[in-house]
Amino acid sequence: MNNSLTLSEERKTYLASLTRRTHIISSARIFILVAFFGIWEICSRTNIIDPFIFSQPSKMLKALFNLSSDGSLFIHAGVTLSETIIGFIAGTVIGTGTAIVLWWNKIISDISEPYLVILNSLPKTALAPIIIVWIGNNINSVIATALMTSVIVTILSVLNGFLEADSEKIRLIETFGGTKKQVLKLVVLPSSIPVIVNALKINVGLSFVGVIVGEFLVARSGLGYLIVYSSQIFKMDYVMLSVILLAVMAAVLYKAVIVLLSLGLMPLAATATLLLAEDAQLLPHMSCSLIIVLVNTFILSGCVWEKSEATQSGWVKDSGKRGGENSMREEVWINIQRTLKSRTIV
Repeated sequence: MNNSLTLSEERKTYLASLTRRTHIISSARIFILVAFFGIWEICSRTNIIDPFIFSQPSKMLKALFNLSSDGSLFIHAGVTLSETIIGFIAGTVIGTGTAIVLWWNKIISDISEPYLVILNSLPKTALAPIIIVWIGNNINSVIATALMTSVIVTILSVLNGFLEADSEKIRLIETFGGTKKQVLKLVVLPSSIPVIVNALKINVGLSFVGVIVGEFLVARSGLGYLIVYSSQIFKMDYVMLSVILLAVMAAVLYKAVIVLLSLGLMPLAATATLLLAEDAQLLPHMSCSLIIVLVNTFILSGCVWEKSEATQSGWVKDSGKRGGENSMREEVWINIQRTLKSRTIV
């Protein structure tokens, strides 16, 4: 048992190189950030740049203290964050639901395709004043602007992921009497998890963009309102502070989404397997052995995707990824062929 846990010297060297690479990247990121603010402060103090127009980090720290002391900073940041979260969740849910409807009905998908393309290319800031007139000068207009910014991109990206689902698995289920609902639950949704994950990551930034555009026009609170108001009275330290706070909030929210998704990968895989078990009785033309093979197929597909994620993090060498994926697929299809030959399908 101890021998199986012993790492080879090559493996130790490889892991050490990964650790060293991670430290170099982290140190370089911190150095660039500190150097940026340091050069900014020095240039402002030596009048290389005008501190009245470009502000400087020391004044931004004073502005941070002043806004924090009276509590206005937390109010503005809280309003922007709440609007962004609402727009993010609504855009993701509505976009994914619409993508499912378009995948389900090919006629509706073909009819709406040119309109979706046009809406996606249309500048959202041009529609924001119209939304304000329609909905009113309130927080609903800000959330609607954020929703409009992210929902079209979500529909197009998720729908494209649905259409690229494994056609062989779909034909396999349809051959044995599977319905379109079962194809969606057992093949399309599980195989589109990476696409939905990418859509979530993109929606974080798009929701922030939509919220700030809406706050520029109608808000009476929020970081967007603080930027507009401060720029009108030439308090550039407040403007720059608000921009940096937006960047920090976007980075934190993006990281939170990644962490939640990483914690939810196993529950998603388990849910897909349970759905398969629940629908097993609804497929009268499938034998139990074939259903078990399909379960293995989905589990192996999830393992391949997790391996690709681990490869990006540096835990698996790229050279062995493709070979492992191909061998897993070959093993699955060998099991399917053996099952079809050895079992009589009713």
